[in-house]
Amino acid sequence: MLKISENDVQGIILDNLKAFHLFCINNSLSYYLSDGTLIGAIRHRGFIPWDDDIDVSMIDSDYDRLIELAKRDPFIDPEKRYRLLLPGEHPNFYPFIKLVDTKTVAYEKDIDRQYALGIWLDVFRLSHLDGSDDRANRRYRKMQRLKELNKIMVAGDFRTPAYRKIASIVKIAKGLLKASGYSVEKGTRRITEIEKSYPKSGDRLMNATWALSSKDSWPAELWSNAIMVEFEGCEFCAPVGYDEILKIEYGEYMRLPPEDQRVRHDFEAYYL
Repeated sequence: MLKISENDVQGIILDNLKAFHLFCINNSLSYYLSDGTLIGAIRHRGFIPWDDDIDVSMIDSDYDRLIELAKRDPFIDPEKRYRLLLPGEHPNFYPFIKLVDTKTVAYEKDIDRQYALGIWLDVFRLSHLDGSDDRANRRYRKMQRLKELNKIMVAGDFRTPAYRKIASIVKIAKGLLKASGYSVEKGTRRITEIEKSYPKSGDRLMNATWALSSKDSWPAELWSNAIMVEFEGCEFCAPVGYDEILKIEYGEYMRLPPEDQRVRHDFEAYYL
């Protein structure tokens, strides 16, 4: 296999986004650049220089429609290069949709190689809040526990120093979880069930997969419409309230972070 350079990874991911944008337009689906990708669009008109993935978000109704379309046909392009992997659909152990380039593979450090994916684009679900912070926080805690269990189950060869220190503990925990009948698929399925329990309407939205509490949410009106923003010489959809969204999520997002916080995902990618 031919190794893909760090400089080339961004171009491959950009092609993922172009294909996803066209698919959404053709199927009347709304999506929005989000998280670090949205910062990149606003601050750099493209990738954050050290970033190596793309994040998009979809409000729950569009996200659920995307799942139904993927069940009919997981490929979004005529050449069948770009495939939607649903949460828990092997090898996607993540609790959200991944759009992968099937002509590539990326091996994440400390993740078992059986879970290697093609270079990916992350698609997150935006769930509505029902006004009960206590109920929302209970959901977060349940999902957090399941994500931690899944992290143990997919642990690989412990190549990074942080993981080597706890390798024996993780291996014992993985063995106990397997013996109990727990699996990554079961954990991810339970996380998605919890996500689906959120109401279909409300005055706030949140990325329930990664939120730590009900404070990690935004007024729904900030996501009510899309505007087009420049990203690497192309135009893609962004939420109309992007400025307030990013301030809530990151604070002074136009300021560059300290150099020690400018980190890439730890993976090696190859052409197949």
